[in-house]
This record gives sequence, structure tokens and C-alpha cells, in this order.
Amino acid sequence: MQVGISTSCFFNQQNTEDALAPIAQLGSPRFEVFLNGFLEYEKSFCAELVRRKNVLGLDCTAVHTLGVQFEPQLFFLHQRQREGAEKVFQRALDIAAELGAKRYVMHGPLRVNGKRTQWDPQDTAERFARLCGMADARGVQLTLENVHWCLYHE
Repeated sequence: MQVGISTSCFFNQQNTEDALAPIAQLGSPRFEVFLNGFLEYEKSFCAELVRRKNVLGLDCTAVHTLGVQFEPQLFFLHQRQREGAEKVFQRALDIAAELGAKRYVMHGPLRVNGKRTQWDPQDTAERFARLCGMADARGVQLTLENVHWCLYHE
């Protein structure tokens, strides 16, 4: 097993890019980058992360985004919502590839008030196949985190 530290551990204490130095100081050679906002999807921000990662000799293993920013829309029935979310998703995958991360951690479809919303198993399977294809094309594996507010909570 390889252990790393997520930049999310420093949420509201340090900016994402500034969290890399403490991760290195704690002795972890690897990290997950948690993207907190759309400004962190910019090419210039990614370039700075790559620069700091390289200076510190760290290995980025995964990219994780704030789950409510666009991921729920990847599974909505409305085509325009899906298309817009896919553009952001592809940028997050590009960031993973640029950082050398082999995994993208996502949450999957939402549960609202403890219930599935707009859930069709066949459609969800097709959506995951499409998203996995996008990730695979960049050398990134799509992974699921089981959180209580999402369909795959247990």
C-alpha cells in the first residue's frame, strides 16, 4: 500500500498550491490534489501546481474535485447540462494527466433527501462508460468515492 496526503486536508487553511510544501514537510512523497473552485481549473494554475510538485519531488496520484461543482450534472437527463459538465470534467482530466495522476476520484450521481433522483440504471451505466472512455483516453482511471450524499453511498 502507498500512503499519501490530500490537499483537502488543508481546506480553508491553505490554498491548494500552498498545501504541497506542508505535505512534503510531513514526509509524504505523494498527494491527491483537491480542486476547490473553477479558478483552479485554469491552465496557469495547473502549470504552477506542476512546477511546485516537481520542485518538491512529489508524485500526484489523484485529482479530486469539489463534488457539487459539476459532477452531478454529468448524470442529469438534460443534455445541455451534461454537455456543459463534460467540458469541465474533461478539463479536470487534463489536469490529472498534466500532473501525472493516474486516478480521478468522483462521487457519481446525487441522492437528494436520501433518495435517488433521475436515476436510470441503464443510462447511468452508459454515462459511466462514456466518462471512463474520456478518462482512459488521457491515461487516467475513473474511480468512485462512496460518500453518504451520493448514489453509491454503501
